[in-house]
Amino acid sequence: MKIYLDLLPEDRKKEISRKKRFRIVAKQGFLFTTPIFLFIAILASINLILKTQNDGMEQALLIGGGQDKYHNLKFYEDEFGSINEKVRNINMFQEKHLKWSNALAHLLEVIPDGVTVTDLSSNNHQIFLVGKAREREILISFRDSMGQSECFEGVNVPLSNLVTKADIDFQMDFLIKNDCLVK
Repeated sequence: MKIYLDLLPEDRKKEISRKKRFRIVAKQGFLFTTPIFLFIAILASINLILKTQNDGMEQALLIGGGQDKYHNLKFYEDEFGSINEKVRNINMFQEKHLKWSNALAHLLEVIPDGVTVTDLSSNNHQIFLVGKAREREILISFRDSMGQSECFEGVNVPLSNLVTKADIDFQMDFLIKNDCLVK
């Protein structure tokens, strides 16, 4: 059986303990940073190798008469660039293009039975509608449903269209909201 005597003073014990912890932290820090430095060194060497190979290939092309192939490649790169620019322009045009099909489908949902549209014309978002309604109440309900619609605003039906009770030739103008044309 061994007996240990602790004869060191407390200050000395704390100093030895601090030195021991410092060595452990320094060792762990070294073990942590060593792989990082190795990784950076590997990346730098790969970069150097690739740069050297690239320079060698460019020299070989210049010396070996690869100018014709380089000019062909340059021509195709320029051609692809111009085609990509045209495609970008077409895509921008299509994004800004107004889709009237949504607004017309919504108009067809709002038109009640007994109303016939004979002419439809537009100026920007302003629509001018000409048609025939079987009865005044049908025309009034059509006007009201157009006014309550989420796609149309500023519905205007002249009062002269509401004078007759049956077989009414009417005119109507309204605005289509931009949200309905962009969807």
